[in-house]
Amino acid sequence: MSLIAIPVRSFHGLSRLSSILDAAERRDLIMRMAGRVVAAAQATGSTVSLVTADPDVVSWARETGIATIPETDSGGLDAAAQAGVGAADGRQWVVLHADLPRLRPADIDALLGAAGAGFALAPSHDGGTSAVAGSAHTFPFRYGPGSFRRHLAAVGGRAAVVSRPGLATDVDRPFDVERIRFLDPNALRAG
Repeated sequence: MSLIAIPVRSFHGLSRLSSILDAAERRDLIMRMAGRVVAAAQATGSTVSLVTADPDVVSWARETGIATIPETDSGGLDAAAQAGVGAADGRQWVVLHADLPRLRPADIDALLGAAGAGFALAPSHDGGTSAVAGSAHTFPFRYGPGSFRRHLAAVGGRAAVVSRPGLATDVDRPFDVERIRFLDPNALRAG
């Protein structure tokens, strides 16, 4: 059984959306998106864990029956992702981002299938990386703007690339929220 590790650093983020959503609305949006991503991951039959050091996220995970993987605050997203890989204990793993409101279980299954015994990368619409899958005990994570090309280069181009709308559509900027509302009006709603 695969491990799907979902880094959730905090429910107090997405500050780039402050021009269209206040702090409470951003918190609600992060929680709803994380809940949808968790549900899609659980529907694959994989083991699902949140990677976090935030007490609010840990509490939410406990209330909803989701396991957590401890993360240190000092290493950023790269370290959180590596903590998820380390918890896989040799199993196939996926590091999946929590801001993918259009994600479906079939997207995750496609990523797992493409990884096989190697690696698979899912680019986001803006050149980032929405998910990484593999079976090795480590991966050279290189998150930040334009991370997809850095990740691909870090593995010498030897990774399957999985491009699917559910994996590519993340939420970073106000434009993303409007685009998602247009493409899939239910994706950002509760439920």
